[in-house]
Amino acid sequence: MTNHDSQQPLVSIIVPFYNAERWLKETTESILRQTYKALEVIYINDGSTDSSEKLIEEYAASDSRIKVIHQKNRGQSVARNHGIDMATGEYLSFVDADDLLWEGAIETLVKVALQTKAEMVCGAYAREWPVVQPKSTWIKLVPPVKAAMKTMFQHKGYDTSLWDKLMSRKLFSEDIRLREGIYYEDLDMVYLLQLRCKKIAYTNAVVYYYRDTPNSFINTVNRKRLDALTVTKRMDEFARNNYPHLISAARDRRLSANFNMFGLVGAHQDCFEDSEQIMDECYEIIKRYRWKSMLCRHTRIKNRLGILLSLLPKRTFLKIISRFYS
Repeated sequence: MTNHDSQQPLVSIIVPFYNAERWLKETTESILRQTYKALEVIYINDGSTDSSEKLIEEYAASDSRIKVIHQKNRGQSVARNHGIDMATGEYLSFVDADDLLWEGAIETLVKVALQTKAEMVCGAYAREWPVVQPKSTWIKLVPPVKAAMKTMFQHKGYDTSLWDKLMSRKLFSEDIRLREGIYYEDLDMVYLLQLRCKKIAYTNAVVYYYRDTPNSFINTVNRKRLDALTVTKRMDEFARNNYPHLISAARDRRLSANFNMFGLVGAHQDCFEDSEQIMDECYEIIKRYRWKSMLCRHTRIKNRLGILLSLLPKRTFLKIISRFYS
């Protein structure tokens, strides 16, 4: 391993993995190819039973920047929290074990952070590899409350993921950790981190490749998908209690989650023994919030279309929306 320039801020990259042998080598190579060398790469083995543990131990033996932590299978939130606790870098970044970093990703994000003095730098991501960079790149500063608002409204370029961002480790104080035992933990966390920032910078430079795998959580039907309802309810309550300017945005994000779960459960009722109750509860939230979102100028077109469809008889609405989740 080449020694890095001691003047460069150390970046801790946190990579949780569970039975990731199919992708982990490619992911690790993309991290080690980074043009930015001041790295601490923390792998958290979440109780893997395949060969991924052996693979990453071999990498650690040849590169002193790699640290490996082993834990019983407790889920990605616990694994990420373990990584945060172990990190010593000035900045943190997250990589999922089946995704890839563009080779200039960390260098680009650090340069933006140093140039703007932002505590959070958000890059762009791609769904194709190799990534194609825009012909011209830009950097913009967005006030934290505005960034949180746009993220909640799901505006283009304002995603809720942790993995295409560089963040000051200071944002993760002892009371800020990913909530254990839930899914959609990024959605549950990103707005809280945004609101802790003094400055947030965005760039259109593509730093991350997101691999849309068929067996990923978001492409499967299981009860944990309903965590989106809990997370967005918490977001709604947080805004009402703490940030009046974010109430409309949080409410709209909750509406969106209820649209999604109404359609998902409707399309797969045999997977949910209490499907009727779930759909009824989602439908009540949709009815309660739809006009407030329709009258808000920031609401995206997809939600507006959902609102219009929800004005149809309930069974007709369910029949139409469930087609998108079958």
